[in-house]
Amino acid sequence: MNTATCKPDHVTSAERALGGFGDMARNWIQNGVAITLGWWDRARQRHHLLQLDDRLLKDVGLTRAEVEREAAKPFWKR
Repeated sequence: MNTATCKPDHVTSAERALGGFGDMARNWIQNGVAITLGWWDRARQRHHLLQLDDRLLKDVGLTRAEVEREAAKPFWKR
């Protein structure tokens, strides 16, 4: 028995084992959220590019054809 926490040692070991799984699950969820937000941001930027007029596109160094090609890509592709 662990006197500091008043729990048997095997419970502490099990909690440690589950803690590692919890960290892995948390990382998996955080990565999934980050990827999803990246996809959403990419789709939003492509949509905004389509809204720019030719004068503004020229200012940023893009042609209408380049913008249309970029906007036609699926959201998950860079």
